[in-house]
Amino acid sequence: RAMKGVRGTSFDPFARADMRRLERSLVDEYSEHIAAVTAQLTDESLDGCLRVLLAPDLIRGFEGVKRASLERYYMERDMALADMKLVSV
Repeated sequence: RAMKGVRGTSFDPFARADMRRLERSLVDEYSEHIAAVTAQLTDESLDGCLRVLLAPDLIRGFEGVKRASLERYYMERDMALADMKLVSV
């Protein structure tokens, strides 16, 4: 708890860890996907949009487990984007 105040600051000792950088990039990627799929949202594309937007729920666990779940996420995301005719952002 004492170090909670440094989270997200330049003093955060874990901010530069590979997994933390990856997690931050996933947040940015997800924001881009939200914009892309909502621009394509119709009654017919609803299922595909939901598949893209729910794909991050596949990401679970810490380190090794998370890396394995990221593989499933990337596969599902890419298939859903391809079904929607969107290029991966």
